Amino acid sequence: MMSNRRNLWMLTAAFVLLGVATWYFLRRNAHGMKEIAAERAFAVERAEDISRIILNNPVGDSIFLEKSGGAWLVNGRYKAFPNAVGNLLQTLTSVRMQSIPPQSYTKTIYEGMRGSGIHVRVFDKKSLVLKDYIVGGSTLREDGNFFLMAGFKQPYIVGIPNFVGNVRERYDLSLNDWRDRTVIDVDPDRIESFSIEYPYHPEQSFRLVKKENRYYLHDPVQGGSERGPLPEKRVRDFLESLPDAGAEGIQNNHPNRKNIAALSPYCRISLREADQKQVLELSFFPIATDTSGNAVIADHRGQLPDTTFFRLHAQRSDGDFLLLQYPVVRNLFVRKADFVKYLDPGVQ
Repeated sequence: MMSNRRNLWMLTAAFVLLGVATWYFLRRNAHGMKEIAAERAFAVERAEDISRIILNNPVGDSIFLEKSGGAWLVNGRYKAFPNAVGNLLQTLTSVRMQSIPPQSYTKTIYEGMRGSGIHVRVFDKKSLVLKDYIVGGSTLREDGNFFLMAGFKQPYIVGIPNFVGNVRERYDLSLNDWRDRTVIDVDPDRIESFSIEYPYHPEQSFRLVKKENRYYLHDPVQGGSERGPLPEKRVRDFLESLPDAGAEGIQNNHPNRKNIAALSPYCRISLREADQKQVLELSFFPIATDTSGNAVIADHRGQLPDTTFFRLHAQRSDGDFLLLQYPVVRNLFVRKADFVKYLDPGVQ
């Protein structure tokens, strides 16, 4: 009888120990699996949760993107380029772990990240960290990039499903490439005056001046005489089209910038906003050949006609030097004749 009880006790104890060991193993395994899942989860679930993004690049521009109202600002000063931000948000929510790189290559990955890795931190509206990781270089075939989650040691090869390419390029833009490229970023309702001057065709120059919510045309050829008011719809359609003109790029470090800006321009535009002391001024210089070519130098025959060039440089008074495509910005280059015709009797 005592033997049976002893056997029963030993059997019970064995079951208890087995249960405890099983629980401990499962708990430890679950914790390990949770950690593995955490170090591989590079994607933010929802783009609308993202409010701030910091991209620290030791060999490039460090970028601070923040959502303000319905727009994004870059480095707290400039409006961000919607296409660049859109690509980044799509990347932040789409990146997935593809595979684990060979252990023998880990040291090389670490060295690359220490030298040129981009530290990515993503925050929500409450400034809580959503993601924190480092983007390294690409694989040899450039079909993936090395990512390392902050606080972990295992790097991964990461990419976007159904996308073949280097996703690092979406994180690694210069400050100028992150900036919005609107040539004239103003509120049309706040424009008090707009003038355009054609140095080689002064007969097409004119100025629009707002008085009591109506616009009048000033003709510099006739001593600045005032005519009007102009039809409200015609002026409004033009002013509202100004923000539609976008630059191909911002080239503040163009090697020939000073020489180009010293030339006589194809035309000059000046406009003043309400309650603004500074006048925004732009000078436009046609390019002779291609994006890296020299600006056209006008001769005694006057400036080249519009049909002979495709791109232009623009010097803006706020300090930016832009590269433009004429077909994209041609709506800026209105002429006096475009408005004078509406001043004829019966034209409204």
